[in-house]
Amino acid sequence: MPKTAVKTAVCDICGAEVRQGSMFCFNCGGSLAEAEEPSAIPPPAEPIAARPEPAVNGIATKVDTTPARTERSDRRKVRASNREPVEIVWEPREGVSWTFVIASIVFVIIAFAMVIAAVYVK
Repeated sequence: MPKTAVKTAVCDICGAEVRQGSMFCFNCGGSLAEAEEPSAIPPPAEPIAARPEPAVNGIATKVDTTPARTERSDRRKVRASNREPVEIVWEPREGVSWTFVIASIVFVIIAFAMVIAAVYVK
């Protein structure tokens, strides 16, 4: 009897076949990771001791460890502080828009001329 080259796993929740090594079922989203024993979890690492401040010419200097602020973050903060709610009100236009009327008439004339030209050429 031939051996199978690919082994398929089955989801415990929905029974769908999933690829080997998958962490979640693609059908139901259920977790496929097996529960580990509590003794298998490594103990938390001890915190790293603070490094001594470097001395320059025998004088101790303090090293600034805060991240440098960029212009982009400054602009973002300014924009965020300037935001105010804006109320938008729809007001219908009063009177006739003559630009729209003239453009519509020109469009109809051009379309009519194209239809006449197509019938004439045919």
